[in-house]
Amino acid sequence: MDCSFYKSILDNSPMGYAYHRIICDESGVPVDYEFIEVNPTFEKLTGLKSEDIAGKKVTEVIPGIRNSEFDFIKFYGGIALYGGCEEIEQFSEPLKRWYRVKVFSPEKNYFITCISDISEEMQKIKELDSFFSINLDLLCIADLDGNFIKVNKEWEHTLGYSIEEIEGSKFLDFIHPEDMAATLEALSQLNNQNRVLNFTNRYRRKDGEYRYIEWNSQPHGKLVYAAARDITDNKMAEHELFEKQSQLEGANQMLKLVLDTVPIGIFWKDSNLKYLGCNKVFSKIAGLNEPSEITGLDDLKICWSEGMGEVYREEDIEIMLSGEPKLNYEVFLKEYCGEERWIRKNKVPISDRNNINIGILGTYEDITEKKLAEEALKESERKYRQLAEELDMLANYDKLTELPNRRMFFERLKHGISETKRDKSGFALMFVDLDGFKSINDNYGHEAGDDLLREVAKRLSGCVRESDTVARIGGDEFTVIARSVTQRPDAAVVAHKIIQKLEKPFILKGQNCTIGASIGIALFPEHGNDSESLLKNSDRAMYEIKHSQKGTYCFFDQIRENA
Repeated sequence: MDCSFYKSILDNSPMGYAYHRIICDESGVPVDYEFIEVNPTFEKLTGLKSEDIAGKKVTEVIPGIRNSEFDFIKFYGGIALYGGCEEIEQFSEPLKRWYRVKVFSPEKNYFITCISDISEEMQKIKELDSFFSINLDLLCIADLDGNFIKVNKEWEHTLGYSIEEIEGSKFLDFIHPEDMAATLEALSQLNNQNRVLNFTNRYRRKDGEYRYIEWNSQPHGKLVYAAARDITDNKMAEHELFEKQSQLEGANQMLKLVLDTVPIGIFWKDSNLKYLGCNKVFSKIAGLNEPSEITGLDDLKICWSEGMGEVYREEDIEIMLSGEPKLNYEVFLKEYCGEERWIRKNKVPISDRNNINIGILGTYEDITEKKLAEEALKESERKYRQLAEELDMLANYDKLTELPNRRMFFERLKHGISETKRDKSGFALMFVDLDGFKSINDNYGHEAGDDLLREVAKRLSGCVRESDTVARIGGDEFTVIARSVTQRPDAAVVAHKIIQKLEKPFILKGQNCTIGASIGIALFPEHGNDSESLLKNSDRAMYEIKHSQKGTYCFFDQIRENA
């Protein structure tokens, strides 16, 4: 910045400014000083114009300065020569004004004074001292030997002694032992003809109680004129107030400790939605170094994620207008450092005794770790379900065709028997064995055989209803639990449909291939009352037809008839 900037500051300063050079005699003793420059305020306060004094000595500008009780030249000279900074309050006889002067040396032989006129202030102090000197409750005249000579009536009420008992007695006999040293020091000041103002000590009453007495004392020769007042009640009130303040400070410290210890962010705002305070956790969330930095800010002046300051302000306006809290809602917050966090928020209105909303109290709880744990738990549950499904598939389903395996088949067969017994109905169990499957494996290979089995599984599933079960229980052996079939003719229709479906050509390695199927049928409960007998009898029926005719079906009771 250029010099004009600093000159503008000096020219507009409310304090008088003057730059001086000290002038010494041949032996180096300050004998005068020169005005170099002053500002407009100095001119106004002193009545001395810059054009009249610049370059002139002070003894030329103020001829009577050497006659002042205070040696300004010596005082300023010491600072100009040896450095330092001092502040004085001094009455200028030549100017007839009181000034408060701050003086310092920017370099050797030079000094700067900054002055303010305190004449009115000193006059008020003088008037105030005069007023209190005649309006205190207790008046007395004493001598410097420590004897009461004359007291007024109010002393009787204060100490409980009569005027006759007090006058002629030594006031040191009434002093509290702990106040004796300070009282003797005050008496020494009076002996030196110095006033003692606002001095407090304790005086013993006739009943042994001590009272706090505040004194203003003026010596005059061998006598001391004093005005005093009993301030015991004030002292007790001060003590009580101090105790309460100590308790309050202790409570405030405890509250601050609690606020800074809890692991959630806490803040409070005024009715203009400006922050009044917060704890350390919230100041960190807001990107501040200390909680005190937030005072007076609003959300538009805090580095929230883009657009979030406006969102928070709208929330607060709604809460202030409605008086309704906004509780346990979650937001995804990008912190000032770029870290992304999940926050659970609560905001409640603060009301005064008249139920008028005067602010908002809020909490920010970082639930990022909880969210991550929930996501991890969900992922674990998903993997567990997937693993359970995979284990279930391995345990209960045929890997090649994804049909129920022998284990699952028996579970469903037993379940079907239980339900059918309860419903007093029936169903059909079909044992399906493929005809010509071996030649497919021999001519086209096992890979083609696997493809064929998968396609057979699809065609079988397409022949029955969803409530029925198609299972693979061996190499080319399949079973069908036809729960939807309760009559013999219906079972024949399903068996015929299966045979027709399986007789249609299969395309294996680009070739049309054909197979057949032999089906044994056992009806529940006619051909068996449990799972083992039903499977055994359907297997016997299949075996019978496979070795006699192939490509058709046979009921178990037809075997007995043929036998």
